[in-house]
Amino acid sequence: MKKILSFLKESRTELAKVEWPTLSQAIRYTIGVILISFLVGLVVFAMDFLFSRGVRELVTRVEIWKEQRLKSAQTTPPAKVENVEIE
Repeated sequence: MKKILSFLKESRTELAKVEWPTLSQAIRYTIGVILISFLVGLVVFAMDFLFSRGVRELVTRVEIWKEQRLKSAQTTPPAKVENVEIE
C-alpha cells in the first residue's frame, strides 16, 4: 500500500511541474488535429477510390478480352495441316 501512495504522491509532484497549454493554445491544437485528420482521411479515401476504380477497370478489360478471344476461337475454323511428319 505504501508503494501505491508513494507512486501517487510522486505523480502529483511531477504533474505540478508540467507546463499546461493555455485555453487558446489547446483550442488551436485541437482544430489543427481535426483538420489534419480530415485531410489524411480525404487522401486515404481518394487513394482507395482510385485504386478500386482501377482494379475494376482492369478486371472488366480482361473479361472483355477473354470473351473476344473465345468468340474468335469459335468462329474461325481450325487450320488445315498438310504434310506433317511425326518422327
